[in-house]
Amino acid sequence: MTSFQMLTRIVNSYNDEERATAIAENRDPLLLPHLTPHITVQEKVLASKVVGIKPQVTEIIGKLPNMKSDTTKTYVGKEYQYAATAFVIDGLKTVLRSEKDKDLDNSISWSISGKAATIDDNGNLIPVAGGKANVTASYISLKYKNGKAIPQVKKKTIPLQIIQNATAIGFQKPVVVANPNTTKATQVSFKISNVTPKKATYNVTSWKVIAVDEAGKDITDTITEDGYKKDAPGITIDAKDKNGNFRKDAKITIPKNTNAGTVIKVATYTDGGVMATGYIYVTEKTTTVGAANITVEMGKTAKIEPKINTNNDTRYWIEKEITEVKGENGEKFDISKPMQYEYEPVTYSVDKTAAKFIRVTKDGTIIPLQVTKASGVKVTIKTLSGKTAKVKVVVTAPAPTSTN
Repeated sequence: MTSFQMLTRIVNSYNDEERATAIAENRDPLLLPHLTPHITVQEKVLASKVVGIKPQVTEIIGKLPNMKSDTTKTYVGKEYQYAATAFVIDGLKTVLRSEKDKDLDNSISWSISGKAATIDDNGNLIPVAGGKANVTASYISLKYKNGKAIPQVKKKTIPLQIIQNATAIGFQKPVVVANPNTTKATQVSFKISNVTPKKATYNVTSWKVIAVDEAGKDITDTITEDGYKKDAPGITIDAKDKNGNFRKDAKITIPKNTNAGTVIKVATYTDGGVMATGYIYVTEKTTTVGAANITVEMGKTAKIEPKINTNNDTRYWIEKEITEVKGENGEKFDISKPMQYEYEPVTYSVDKTAAKFIRVTKDGTIIPLQVTKASGVKVTIKTLSGKTAKVKVVVTAPAPTSTN
């Protein structure tokens, strides 16, 4: 014979307003500490009778299988509580303990294996990492033999699969340069590859593409989001599989005759509330990159002035700010002041030796740290498309000051 008792599992849930506020403030809604759980899910727990003479706590067996596996899925960032009410022997029947005997519930203890979660004496489960774990409910029961009470430990293990949702994702190549093409369309791919934590799981719920043309005009409304179409008037995105589900990669097609200066922002959104963003800059084709050598005194600064194709600056300008657009499920994407480039932007780097003598800022400003030899040190200039050049930087001692 068996009896049933409810196992209570408390999970965090959020209404639309709370979730929208969290996303607007760039926070993960699954990790908000101030929100209190307000959904209670009850699951059946099987309690088997233990025959005895005096009232004793009976055995908590575990969650009844209501699917193919007994394993319960839980998620890092959510808290659960396992609770059980003691059964007692009343004559020849096993019954729920009376209200006056509720302290018997404390006879049931909880423990967990592994490092994926913790559980306290009150059954509060806190998953901390992805992986497998076993929750064990146990208690001391008395078995009577020849009129003598013999204590024995009764326990049941509940297997858990703890899932760690991604807390951050990124594209394999987040910034891409494309050149204008007057004869055919250009295709650029974005693929999610940088996931934190490394073994985290996630599902893509939306892809979004927004863009401005070379004049700073918003051209987002010309984008086709349901796959590449040969006759599409503007940019297209192919990001769904044959079943209509979003993939973890997307192909962006830029139509022919798209002018240099166009900037395209690509974003993808996950069920865990995190987003990855990337950019496509349409620029004139780069054949060479270079800059003049620099001599700078200690205590002063100098700036590298890179040139693309001999005489073109890597300038950029900001034409327009698009505050917000929405995805299929109401996600908010903010393009926020897109930078537009006619020619490729560049980055600067120095090796370990040069780093002892100079520091280079993001915009190419040289900050001397100590005097170099006459041969100087090297700064590497690199375009997004991979073309590089070396600039010699010589740091000299300050010019002597007049004593007059």
